[in-house]
Amino acid sequence: MKDRTPFSRTTKLVIAIAFVLYSAYNLVLTALQDYILFISSDVGALGISFGIFTLAAVLSRFLSGWIIERIDDVLALVLGNIILTIALGLYPLTMSVNIVYVIRAVQGFGWALSTVTILTMVVENTEDSRVSEALGYLNGFGSLSLLLFPVFGSFLVVIKSLETFSICFLSAFGISVISTGLSVYAWRSTPPVVTHEVPVSGLPDRSVLTPTLSAFLLFMMLGV
Repeated sequence: MKDRTPFSRTTKLVIAIAFVLYSAYNLVLTALQDYILFISSDVGALGISFGIFTLAAVLSRFLSGWIIERIDDVLALVLGNIILTIALGLYPLTMSVNIVYVIRAVQGFGWALSTVTILTMVVENTEDSRVSEALGYLNGFGSLSLLLFPVFGSFLVVIKSLETFSICFLSAFGISVISTGLSVYAWRSTPPVVTHEVPVSGLPDRSVLTPTLSAFLLFMMLGV
């Protein structure tokens, strides 16, 4: 039986960072819906909020590819984590749904930059024969986070009040700070990578763009 090449240190570290990052995002996934209803009492605001996040995340993926091609991969991951951390830290400070919309757009950009960088780094730092396996671990930990942390977030806001929502958002903020710290550690301990074998940026194929725009329009319709 042929010995398998172990995952590189960078691949393992990036997957760990991804799990922590996804956990911060997923902790507020359902609680944020309740928060929007709490401060606005408008069901339509839910659709607008998630439509704005979707559009920002989709458009930012093109910009993210451009950024990754021009700076160190891990530095891009640090920037994405910082933006997400700032966004999560701003939620407890606002009682205006319009400001929440702005924060959602910022969060969408940070989410896109972080996730595009994570996928790029996993693929480029893993042996070709084990790329699919590495992506499987990445998606597996992402699914585990999606399974657990929305439940934790909902539990924290069972009683709807500013205090419980603040606890939930600050908990996510704390988790995101950990993710940012791990990203900084990776940045300081990983050789810089700027050049890529395959271009990261570029326009999307029609097969990808069409369903994405359809999903965005559906969210916006639900928010009207």
